[in-house]
Amino acid sequence: MMPIVIIGQVKTAQTQVNVTIAQAQSITITQSAVDIQLTQMAHYISGNSSAIQTNHINVGSTTNYQVSVKAESDFLSFNGSSSTIPVNTIALQTTMGSDLTGSNTPASATTIITPSVTLGSTDTIVIKNAVAEGARGYNVTYAIPATKTSFYLNKPIGTYTATVIYTLASQ
Repeated sequence: MMPIVIIGQVKTAQTQVNVTIAQAQSITITQSAVDIQLTQMAHYISGNSSAIQTNHINVGSTTNYQVSVKAESDFLSFNGSSSTIPVNTIALQTTMGSDLTGSNTPASATTIITPSVTLGSTDTIVIKNAVAEGARGYNVTYAIPATKTSFYLNKPIGTYTATVIYTLASQ
């Protein structure tokens, strides 16, 4: 008896996979309000600062990036109106925060952080990074140095505010 040979037909199909690459960037501020107390004589003598705002600035970028900061106005507001206290009495102290991707990737050696910046109404670059990152945090402390506390003397009691704007841009 002869063996039976069955020959099957092989069919194929194909598809094309397209990968579209676009620049993607995000910036968020984790604490929407930050307080600096000038409530004791020691604060007026030595200055005072907020607590460190851990991972205050969160950045994600598919390209090299820089972050700048500015105030919305040259003067602090009081009760909805401009005061005579200049916004440049406030300084920002920025340090490297955490890798927020969960992979604990160390910060790039090419990251440049300006450690202390005086707030003003024009953009000042505080962070430059020559590499793309999925999610990186930066810590910020807001401070009124002792040399600037005299601007707060003889002012009505209350809360003075400044709107701080951070801008993320490609380098």
